[in-house]
Amino acid sequence: MTTEATKTPQAKEEEATNGSHQFAQTTITDFSPSVSRVSATVVLILQLVIIIILIVFNITTVWIQKPRGIATALSDTDKLLYLNGTTVLATIIACFTIGQIRRLWFSYAVLTERTEAPSLLLGHARTVIALASVKEQARHVYATLSFWLVGLMTAAIVSGLSATNFPLIVSPVALLALDHTTLILSGINPTPCLDVTNSSITPSGFIWRLSNGSYISPSTSYTPDCEIQNVLPAFWNVRYTPKGDAYWMGGVPVGPLAAGAPVAMDDGFDSSFGLSGGVGAYGDRLGLLMSSSTASFNWISQCFPVVATNPVSCRQSGVVTVNGSTISVEADGCTVSKSFPNLNTTKDAATVAGVCTASSPNIGTSTIVIGSINAYAFDLNDAVETGQFLRSAQDGLITLSVACTIDIAPSLEFRLLNYSRLIPQDIPDFASGTNNPGGAGYAFHVTASANYCTPISPQGPVNISKFLTPSMLATGGSAAWQLLTENQYSDGRLSTLMNNANNVQPFIGQTFADSRNFLEDCLGQASAIALGLFWGYSSMLQIGGPIGSQSTPINPNDSEVYIVNGNASLEGVRVGSGSRIALLYILPEVFAAGLLIWLLFITRHLE
Repeated sequence: MTTEATKTPQAKEEEATNGSHQFAQTTITDFSPSVSRVSATVVLILQLVIIIILIVFNITTVWIQKPRGIATALSDTDKLLYLNGTTVLATIIACFTIGQIRRLWFSYAVLTERTEAPSLLLGHARTVIALASVKEQARHVYATLSFWLVGLMTAAIVSGLSATNFPLIVSPVALLALDHTTLILSGINPTPCLDVTNSSITPSGFIWRLSNGSYISPSTSYTPDCEIQNVLPAFWNVRYTPKGDAYWMGGVPVGPLAAGAPVAMDDGFDSSFGLSGGVGAYGDRLGLLMSSSTASFNWISQCFPVVATNPVSCRQSGVVTVNGSTISVEADGCTVSKSFPNLNTTKDAATVAGVCTASSPNIGTSTIVIGSINAYAFDLNDAVETGQFLRSAQDGLITLSVACTIDIAPSLEFRLLNYSRLIPQDIPDFASGTNNPGGAGYAFHVTASANYCTPISPQGPVNISKFLTPSMLATGGSAAWQLLTENQYSDGRLSTLMNNANNVQPFIGQTFADSRNFLEDCLGQASAIALGLFWGYSSMLQIGGPIGSQSTPINPNDSEVYIVNGNASLEGVRVGSGSRIALLYILPEVFAAGLLIWLLFITRHLE
């Protein structure tokens, strides 16, 4: 009988156990339970630190790149370097953690377990040190799953500390004009946009009496920086958008519910909405000198006055008379005459237009009359949408007269306006047809996000009556001046007004929901454009333009107002996503920490 055959079962078990210990010493030559426990304690502390970091960085904003005026988006190289850096760091931490867990678990498996099946013990040990077969991994699935979960640590750390675009919500200050007549340096001497004189006569016809007995009217001198003199160019620049926007200012479409949105002539909506820099005594609440063209800008909202309903109402009224070369139109008590010496009024087309304010006691109210003969009468008929077919009278003339009343004050309301960046919109060009305005691309948009709001100034809530100043009402009431004086030295044709009323507006849609025809819709739109420029004037002065201009208010004590309850979203790059669900990224670390605590506890007696 051989020696192997004479061994007792107990002797075989002791040999297997000794073999397991020898396996441990062979596998890890410097194996020492006490050293493993020290390393595991270090890893446990590291895991707790990582858990705290992941929690703090996801509930507190830690900026990689804070929004600033000169900021651009992180380049692909910057993002790649950051991603590589966090991945390398997370991989090192994960490998170190898994290694210490394996050492500690290995010591538990081979030094504390007693079993009658040495192969099971060795399978457990091999699973712990990642040398097991698939069958052994399945048998010891609790160990396998544990290491799989701990192995997610790299992905969790990288995701939890990822560079994420994140909006910073701040409170900008906007500055709006309430009252100014505006001196513009357009030559040697400054020229006012509104004349305040003792004369009741003005070439424009738009004139109102102030409470002190003087008169206010739009200046007819060529001053392209004046609000009223920018209405005609704005009509020329109307473009189609799929959203049915009312008009464009500075390349930015304005939605119909935002008609009259304050805009600075030199700096567009950046200044008027409080985005681009300091605003006088209240400083720069953004802490930035921002521009909407920077990568940081998302949107900015302000509670602003708008032209909420159409201040103009037009209808067929009155009569047109022709006496030689003189054409007269009389409607609603307003009579306007014009001589056309170079026209044959029996067959040529002509238009006479004018305004009366004598019967209008309130500033910003007036009556516009338009009379057309022959071919131009058909244009006017289409614009006012009479629904009738024009026929020649006994004298062979085709005539039509229209009266429009203007009343600015009741049409104003406050709305929450939003000036936002869009994914660049490519609009097809429809300019090939003469009846369609051209399309254009745009990357920004001004819309109304709410129908009612209350602006807050440093002194408290602001009422709409604060904006009803004589200069504002005069600006809105006389906005149609240039539209009504086109071609006045030839045949009087209202080219821009008729084109927009008959060709452009029917294509892009009405500005005001209460408009009954496109003629009054266009005239109301003119008032909205002029008032938007008027309200944005003070913010334009803050950035230094127009050069040499002055505010010159009628009432110096109430010429402007600060709006302090706006909001802006500026894009920055932060660590982590800031989402509460991102706290799930701590699960691998929490599990690893719990596993280490358990292993340290059950191996506490090992030396």
